[in-house]
Amino acid sequence: MLEALPIILKKYPNFILNIYGQGSLEASLKEQAKNLGILDKTIFHGEALKMQDVLLETDLFVLPSVWEGLGIAILEAQAIGVPVIASNVDGIKEIIEDKKNGLLFEPKNPQAIFAAVDSLLSNPELTKQMVEQAYQQVQEKFNLHKIVNEYESLYFELVKNKI
Repeated sequence: MLEALPIILKKYPNFILNIYGQGSLEASLKEQAKNLGILDKTIFHGEALKMQDVLLETDLFVLPSVWEGLGIAILEAQAIGVPVIASNVDGIKEIIEDKKNGLLFEPKNPQAIFAAVDSLLSNPELTKQMVEQAYQQVQEKFNLHKIVNEYESLYFELVKNKI
């Protein structure tokens, strides 16, 4: 993502990259941002205690993972109505259908990240459609109450058939 930012800034000079989280790579990421000349356009926030509040102030969510499990952060963004672009890797591909409820890009490819960001920022109608479909999917497939009810029904059915 850091390598994509200089490309993004050529077309969108007001773009700001907000990075949340802490870890062993934080110092090297800050150094990389400095070396790329984008430190003034990159804000390292550390750990966010209320990610929901952060997402409400976000124009788009990028998850440039090289590998990922389920991608809970994607679901959180989609549930709030934030457009999502993410790496085309296992786990994420289970959530995002490219150009339907988000955009996928090849991992470790700054030009592909730029293309995805550009697609969202230059096409508000596409973005709106993807956000609506993503929200609908989260409500249908990942709604906690629905999942609990489905498990409860399954348990009752299993108990009923066992007796």
